[in-house]
Amino acid sequence: MPAAIDTLKLAKRLRQADFTQLQAEALAEAVGEATVEGVATKLDIAELRAELKQDNAGVRQEIEGLRAELRQESATLRVEMAALESRMLRWMGAGFAATIAVLAAMFQFMHR
Repeated sequence: MPAAIDTLKLAKRLRQADFTQLQAEALAEAVGEATVEGVATKLDIAELRAELKQDNAGVRQEIEGLRAELRQESATLRVEMAALESRMLRWMGAGFAATIAVLAAMFQFMHR
């Protein structure tokens, strides 16, 4: 954390560098205000931490929701794949049986 600026000391140095009293005081005050405005306090940091914890908890909940949704989708896909596998096996079995029937008919036709 940056240290606070001693505006009185700054104004004295500016006076020694040939600034007028009014110029030195105005510049020192402006630098002091600009520095203080950019410094976070312990309270600012604590509030930010609390916000980040809340945001983090919300993100974790969203992730858990997405995981549950993904598990559900995965289970649905497994059921659909099992059904497709069953249909494919039936079609393959029917195709195999039809091929054997055609071959058997051809064999009989050739040996008559």
